Amino acid sequence: MGKIALTQIPLYLIVRPSGLPFLDEIKTFVSEGGFDHIWETQIPDWSNLAQAFYFDKFGDRETGKLQPGAQAWIMSTNVLFGNQAKLLVLEAKAILENVGDLGAREELVKIKRCYRAKKKALREALTITCRHVGIDYTVFFDYIHCPDPDQSQLEYEWNWLSDNGLIEKM
Repeated sequence: MGKIALTQIPLYLIVRPSGLPFLDEIKTFVSEGGFDHIWETQIPDWSNLAQAFYFDKFGDRETGKLQPGAQAWIMSTNVLFGNQAKLLVLEAKAILENVGDLGAREELVKIKRCYRAKKKALREALTITCRHVGIDYTVFFDYIHCPDPDQSQLEYEWNWLSDNGLIEKM
């Protein structure tokens, strides 16, 4: 598989199952940050996506599975919020003109962090303990995901979304 130019990977974020009750609020928040919502698609199996996207951070190389704490988070999410998520593809012409593609991706990460900070009190109220494989894990919910502006991670995620039929191949 050849490299994809960064400019060929659209700006996007994923509204996790825990964020779906706030979908309109998230769209407004992102729009106020200078990003236009272009289109969206349903992610019917968020658990599968989460296992793929977060393996690099929370995977156990020996077992080939996510660490038990990450598995507890996914299971808790499914029980409380379901297994569906939304992919939002965005555009930011003014931001792109001012700071370029990498800068726009960095701005989107800032928006993600600001939204999470805005929801901090709710996040703390929804923190739960989940027992998984005999251990108690503290689980919290962050509502949205967008990739860090890292070329290899962006390529990996975009190819995964394409390979799993959520977007068209570039």
